[in-house]
Amino acid sequence: MEQVDFARLTYLVILGSAILMWFVAQNRASLGKLAQQAALWGLIFVGAIAVVGLWEDIRQSV
Repeated sequence: MEQVDFARLTYLVILGSAILMWFVAQNRASLGKLAQQAALWGLIFVGAIAVVGLWEDIRQSV
């Protein structure tokens, strides 16, 4: 990994962590609901990535 790529990755991790911590702090009264919604969105994204990755196999079998 080049030096510029590592710097960008570090910046994005720090920025993402700050946004995540702010969001958790804003919703600290309902952390259970927040976790449930985060898990649902995570499953939606994983499902979308799986469909994109398996699209050729799905097209051939249908």
